[in-house]
Amino acid sequence: MADVRTLFVSKLYQATLADTAALNRDLAKACRAIAADDKAGQRWSREQGYPGYTSYASLNDLPMRDPAFAALKRDLDKHAAAFAKTLHLELGGK
Repeated sequence: MADVRTLFVSKLYQATLADTAALNRDLAKACRAIAADDKAGQRWSREQGYPGYTSYASLNDLPMRDPAFAALKRDLDKHAAAFAKTLHLELGGK
């Protein structure tokens, strides 16, 4: 007789962030400010024929650049920790 078992089950986490209207407004403002300051990225986008804007560099310090990104990181970290806990994962304090 064959054995049937479950393998690679994917659990999904879905939650709502609080006060998203204000956060989205602040994030949009921060993104516009970062884009305006990124002259190299604007030049690269123009030279490559992109009709929009693409950052010239990967910015891994957004929470330090603007409080809106720091607030988003705090909210997402809380949700990530809650999800990890339900999965019995140890994040090592991260």
